[in-house]
Amino acid sequence: MRNAPRRRPGAWSADPEERMATPTKRPASTRPSKKEGKGVTHGIACIQATFNNTIVTITDGTGNVVTCASAGSVCFKGSR
Repeated sequence: MRNAPRRRPGAWSADPEERMATPTKRPASTRPSKKEGKGVTHGIACIQATFNNTIVTITDGTGNVVTCASAGSVCFKGSR
């Protein structure tokens, strides 16, 4: 009489409890934390609208650019 074949590690078994994956611990994120805001309470919104694109620039009181966004960069496509 032959012995029962040994199961290799990681092979499927008939028992569903054994087939469940064991949770693994993920390493801590090495991504830097978010930047702090500039703390601008009042500003100026400059809007440049052309036939092809619209660009919105937010500046502080002295004219330094705080942020800038374009309708084309966010994949907005519209005829009007």
